[in-house]
Amino acid sequence: MMEIDEQTIQIEVRPRAHIQACSICGSAHSVIRKGSNRTRKIRHLNAFCKTVYILAPAIRLYCKDCHAGFVWRYAFVDSGKRYSTAFEEQASRLAAVSTVKQSADIHSMPGSTLPTQQQQWLARESDRLQQQAWKEAATSSKLVLGIDDFAIRKGHTYNTGIHNLRGETLLDNLPGRKLEELRDYAQKHPSFLSLRPLAVVMDLAPYYHAWIQECFPEAIRVADRFHVQRCGGGIASGS
Repeated sequence: MMEIDEQTIQIEVRPRAHIQACSICGSAHSVIRKGSNRTRKIRHLNAFCKTVYILAPAIRLYCKDCHAGFVWRYAFVDSGKRYSTAFEEQASRLAAVSTVKQSADIHSMPGSTLPTQQQQWLARESDRLQQQAWKEAATSSKLVLGIDDFAIRKGHTYNTGIHNLRGETLLDNLPGRKLEELRDYAQKHPSFLSLRPLAVVMDLAPYYHAWIQECFPEAIRVADRFHVQRCGGGIASGS
């Protein structure tokens, strides 16, 4: 059933099956219905310039073999969520390129209630992009890494950024730049050690060169032209 007014479209859905497999044993043989808690109101993608909601019953189920109770699982929305998977995927991508006010206008949501959700969507999109960046780096046959520090507190605290220079992506930020801190990061992140870079670009800092020599002994170490200046046959660090 569908209801439409000037601002919203509400679509009522019900499962075609009577029971669903147990979330523990995976069998539907001993599963019975135990009523319904309420109707779930799930925000979905806009359609025809209107806000769309899906109304789905929260059907209670019980497995007599496992003695476990659970609620009907829908493929289009995660458990306990108020937004459909498609809506959250779209919102996550928009969160990376829009302000809270812009997102509120796009989603027709009150700006006062959106900031927390916007941060969650932004974190989700950030995780997705980082996973994508690592996958591209891991499968690249011509990987060139860039290693450089940046100040958290100038003259006191520095972190290290790891970049895929050909892919123009930031792979990770790690705390510190001392050799023991760099070694600790490599030990705790096997995905970093599994990379196969052709070259690594960095400044003349000895801790970076020692670390890269240990991690990637076959990689070419390149002095970053923005940190090194050749003058009169000599080489001086610009960092």
